[in-house]
Amino acid sequence: MTDPYIPPTDSAKVIWLNNFSAKIGGYASLFGISPEEITSVEQDAAAFSYWVGQVQLFITEKEERVAYKNLLRDGPIGSAGGTAPSVPGCPAADEMLFEDGEVMEFEDAEEMEYE
Repeated sequence: MTDPYIPPTDSAKVIWLNNFSAKIGGYASLFGISPEEITSVEQDAAAFSYWVGQVQLFITEKEERVAYKNLLRDGPIGSAGGTAPSVPGCPAADEMLFEDGEVMEFEDAEEMEYE
């Protein structure tokens, strides 16, 4: 199969369209192309190039944000998830739940009198 006249990928199409819009003015009189049509082709080439660039920018940004999210989720590369934050203690809760170093049974906890 022969090469397609217009490239199939966006990046190749940007190059082709920019080249086409830069040269079409030289053929205006030969093919009867109006100045408005030339301007339209130039604007279309610029718009297509802009939007292809915007898509690539968003793809790159998405990849960076996913990598950051994964870092938050998994911790730094090579770590075992980082260190877990320490849970602040609550002395009053410790006194209520423990009796002589043993965890109190649920029934015992219900019988406790609160001040």
